[in-house]
Amino acid sequence: MIKLFFGIDAGISGAIVALDEYGDVVAWRTLPHYKGKHRSELDGDKLASWITSEVLMPTHCQPHQCAVVAEESPSYGMGSVSAYTSGYNNGRLHECLRNTFHRRPQRIRPQDWQLEIYQRKLTGADDNKAISIARAKESHGEMSGAFNVKKYADGISDALHIAEYCRRLQSDALKTAKKP
Repeated sequence: MIKLFFGIDAGISGAIVALDEYGDVVAWRTLPHYKGKHRSELDGDKLASWITSEVLMPTHCQPHQCAVVAEESPSYGMGSVSAYTSGYNNGRLHECLRNTFHRRPQRIRPQDWQLEIYQRKLTGADDNKAISIARAKESHGEMSGAFNVKKYADGISDALHIAEYCRRLQSDALKTAKKP
């Protein structure tokens, strides 16, 4: 049985959120990075340590009892250096998740989770960040100041919505599997 649902918004200002089976936030954090020689690099060791010691151990949850969804981070419209950095860090993220959970995370396009969570397709005229933060505050409150740092607020709120998408996806899969 799935006990925890992880949602990950990849990127420099991305985050990870873990929800329980009831949709309550178990833990959250921004993705840890360090300044490498040429770019900001995801700190996979620090992320894996946080997942293990701050989430799995306190909840007595095993990696196979978790569902993990990570947002795809396409390089559309990025310059070549940004696209390379994004791809490099995305690879590091997936390596960390595979080593921690012993399988690859499910990948999701932003449009897919947004349609499920917002119940409508966002357009270019929409302020995606403001919508994400407002919806996250409606459903989970301030989360101990998670949305106070402007740079990370939308990464945290997106990760929260991705985790909720993951929880709904697993719930629907379980309902379908139980039908005769």
